[in-house]
Amino acid sequence: MRAAFAILAVLVCAGTHADEQALLWVKQDRLTRQAEDLLLAMQRAQDFGLSARDFDSSRVSIEALRESRDSRALDERVTAAASRLIRELHEGRVDPHAAGYELTRGRAPLDLPDALRRIATASDMAAVLADFEPQSSQYRALKQMLARYRRIPADLSALPALSRRSVQPGDLYDGSSRLSRLLAAFGDAPMIDEAGASDSLYDANLAAALARFQQRHGLEADGVLGRKTLAALAVPVSSRIRQIELTMERWRWLPDIVPPAIIVNVPQYVLYALPRPRDTSVDSAPARIPVIVGMSARQTPIFDSAIESVIFRPYWNVPASILRQELLPLIVRDEGYLARHDLEIVRGAGDDATVLPDDGASIAALRAGRARLRQRPGPNNALGLIKFVLPNPYSVYLHSTPEAQLFARERRALSHGCIRVSDASALAQYLLEDTEGRWDAAAIEAASCATRTFTVRLATPVPVFILYGTVVVDSDGRALFFDDVYGYDHRLDALLRRPR
Repeated sequence: MRAAFAILAVLVCAGTHADEQALLWVKQDRLTRQAEDLLLAMQRAQDFGLSARDFDSSRVSIEALRESRDSRALDERVTAAASRLIRELHEGRVDPHAAGYELTRGRAPLDLPDALRRIATASDMAAVLADFEPQSSQYRALKQMLARYRRIPADLSALPALSRRSVQPGDLYDGSSRLSRLLAAFGDAPMIDEAGASDSLYDANLAAALARFQQRHGLEADGVLGRKTLAALAVPVSSRIRQIELTMERWRWLPDIVPPAIIVNVPQYVLYALPRPRDTSVDSAPARIPVIVGMSARQTPIFDSAIESVIFRPYWNVPASILRQELLPLIVRDEGYLARHDLEIVRGAGDDATVLPDDGASIAALRAGRARLRQRPGPNNALGLIKFVLPNPYSVYLHSTPEAQLFARERRALSHGCIRVSDASALAQYLLEDTEGRWDAAAIEAASCATRTFTVRLATPVPVFILYGTVVVDSDGRALFFDDVYGYDHRLDALLRRPR
């Protein structure tokens, strides 16, 4: 009898050992060090731009199961929490389409079983978790900036109101000392010596620091403290933190973007041409080209595609909506309108369409949809001298423009949805670098000034990503903040606040 009990005890112990071997997070009825590190990571999920509150229920249930000593249930609960954390780091928390992102390419698929095994055996939990985050330099810079902004005291942005229209260098302002501390916290001014700081003098050094703040926030960088600048300074630090978190979330939706590639950041009104890795020892910054995007009533869609060709001296085929709503009434009222604006009525597809006479019958055909309107190539063409073709369901493309003066504006949501490029020649040279022929600046200019329309197909299409981020960390490590021009931050914030 004693021998039978001994054998049974051995079998039970062996069974228990086999069960523990199958568990990832529990050994000898206790959570492993990796499980404890994972719980700590969930408590500090805000360091990743996530929400620690999203993991509260998981942590509570894990603690309850820890007390019950139900090893298998405990292990399953930790696995579920770990899976959620990995997925949120890797692919974000909400569906990009619900937030206005119509992407055809996203992050590489996640091998969740392998990821769980890696975390369960990690010697450095933070390093392994970082492997599941986006690896782009911009995402990493945003993560560092998030940590910096979390260290800024929330009450610093409470500045006194202005007693006059504006404060100029040499004026007295009751909030000068507080403003100095705030700008120092933002990184726009050196840390000040509290003992030597003036309480009220708004001096030249403070004005220079304020100009740096203004430049980062899309304001006129004149160093004058006016009402617009004071309003930007009064934005709570918590709101800036949220902007960074929302932008990090959007980066989780993206694939690894490998140059050559084009990124257009809509709220910034800037196009980035990512440098080709000709010399991997040189970390060159992307070229920045100012752009004009769609007005709020005709927003530029957020999507990805690839530029396939460059058209020099393009025709502008007037979209039906612009024809009906804007141009047709002008054409009917003014018989000279077509000639003055190089417009012609044509029948048929393509650049070789038949040109119809400028008469009532042609206008009737235009109104009935049996003909179409286009603008002849030339310096006054709405597309300028260069058009960049990228297939998409929105009929959106990039192009130059004869209205160069519009690029002097700070806020450039002015188009009908297409993207106007301030330096289309530079973009064409970048795109055609690997295409047959010598497409240097002189060749681009010659093609733009030629007398005929012609198309150059790229040897390899160049990916283009039309994106939306209200925060960018520039090559100098400064955080640039932009207005939520289409309300997409508000939309994403609402999605993230819903129970999931």
